[in-house]
Amino acid sequence: VLDIKGQVACPTYAPRDERRYSGASFFRDVLGGKRFAVGPLSTLGSAETPVLPVAVPYTQQNQFSGAVVAGLDLGWLRERLKERGFVDGADVMVADRDGRILLYEPSEGGLAGQEMPEEYRRLLRAEKPGTLEVTGPDGARRVMGYLPAAAPQEIFVSASVPIEAAFAPLDQATGKGLAFALAGLLIALTAAYAVGRVFIERPVRRLQRTLKAWRKGDDAVRTGMDPGKGEIEALGAAVDRLLNEVETRQKEAADAARARFESEERYRSLIELSPDAQFVDVDTIIVFVNAAMLRLLGAEREDQIVGRSSLDLIAEEFRDEVRRRIASLREPDAPPNPPMEQRWQRLDGSFVEVEVVSARVPWQAGNANQVILRDIAARKAAEERQRLLLHELNHRVKNTLATVQSLASQTLRNAGSLKDFGQKFASRLLALSNAHSLLTQGQWERAPLAELLRNELKPYGDERFAIAGEDLQLPPRIVLPLGMVFHELATNAAKHGALSAPGGRVHVGWHVDERRFLHLEWREEGGPAAQKPAAEGFGSRLLDRTVSGELAGRYERQFRATGLVCRITVPLPGADPAEIAERHAA
Repeated sequence: VLDIKGQVACPTYAPRDERRYSGASFFRDVLGGKRFAVGPLSTLGSAETPVLPVAVPYTQQNQFSGAVVAGLDLGWLRERLKERGFVDGADVMVADRDGRILLYEPSEGGLAGQEMPEEYRRLLRAEKPGTLEVTGPDGARRVMGYLPAAAPQEIFVSASVPIEAAFAPLDQATGKGLAFALAGLLIALTAAYAVGRVFIERPVRRLQRTLKAWRKGDDAVRTGMDPGKGEIEALGAAVDRLLNEVETRQKEAADAARARFESEERYRSLIELSPDAQFVDVDTIIVFVNAAMLRLLGAEREDQIVGRSSLDLIAEEFRDEVRRRIASLREPDAPPNPPMEQRWQRLDGSFVEVEVVSARVPWQAGNANQVILRDIAARKAAEERQRLLLHELNHRVKNTLATVQSLASQTLRNAGSLKDFGQKFASRLLALSNAHSLLTQGQWERAPLAELLRNELKPYGDERFAIAGEDLQLPPRIVLPLGMVFHELATNAAKHGALSAPGGRVHVGWHVDERRFLHLEWREEGGPAAQKPAAEGFGSRLLDRTVSGELAGRYERQFRATGLVCRITVPLPGADPAEIAERHAA
């Protein structure tokens, strides 16, 4: 039995023939759709001498799966013909469907393998047996009876006698010569019919009927041939044994396939339910993906991912290491690869950070790699945010300590007594604490300007102030110093300005221009007239130093009869550094 590639799958002899018969004409014929094919004389299987190959196709699950091939020993056929005897000068010729002589007796096989004479070739496909006068391969005129190479046997058989031998007796006696001629014709026809029908056609038809019924699904059909009645009968018995073995193997294969299918279905269900992106690849070609994998790569359908190489989806800098990890999984009993952070490209061209683990798994009667990807973009972002927050916290703690130290030093220097120092220092620390509280609520990333102002002005009563401006979130580096500025302005208003009088109010408004500069105006009304101090106190110096120095902005005061007006300009993130320097210098 040959498989679909022409390789011997199951022989009746040992050891197994390792040759491949995919190029043999009889195999190509059955591969092309012939139900019965006869090949040219050749050495087949374990035969030591050339034999005549005959082949029929066989299928599994309605698909062509190979061919059953038998070899007819022409030496055996030659001996059977010799046992029957020959008329003097008579011969028997057997040829294949292409006109190549397989057997020519009694010439001891000298013509075997040669092409039939052109005069014979027109008889290959004759509609029925007949007789005629021909020129034999030896050039002599002969009377020949023939059996054409019609289906199913596809073998041409002829028997002939020389005209001289057939008509020689007529030279002596017409009646006797005619009898000899008729006898010669009768012998020729009988020999051709006996060789073609008895020794080849009937057993081959029986084999063909058996295999045809088997292909249609009759697994119980057998030839029932007796191996002791000749080589073709032995071939039929071997086919019976083969069919028994094929039936057993088919049942085993069906049971194994069913078990494998059920196992793979359970495996697929588990993968589909997994929240992690997973896929299976064979030699880096993706053959299965779950829904989470489609979401991770931004795909809508499986065919957008399945069939592609997994290496094409990995960022270039990781591919060499991934190839090494894939090679390590091909080793027997290889453990799963440890987790590895990689970057994978989504279908829209963007990249996603993932953690990847992979392992060798059985897949469709072979092996494949199961790969699990976990999206770690959120984790990486959290790690980066934590790193930045720790850096910012470290920076702000240092700055806060420096601010506290400066507040203590300057307050002590300008305090009239320890009690005065304690009150002023405590109020300034409270302002700093309020700014810290706002930043803590915003996870030290931002704080609202409006809330920063309300924290400082709320102790004086909601009716004593009005604020107006867009919703603006400030970064930590601006919140803390600006909170100190608002505290000093509110303290001065409570001591000397609008908040010191019963009907006084404070109006605060702001806007951000197109160049990312914050413009803020502090305007007091309803209090005493603002007077420019004769000497700058600590509060004034703190305001000027904080706005101009730490905030890199500008600070302007106007002392009006209606009250103090203070304008502050501060660059926000995104402002041009060159313009910051220019405005600061101005």
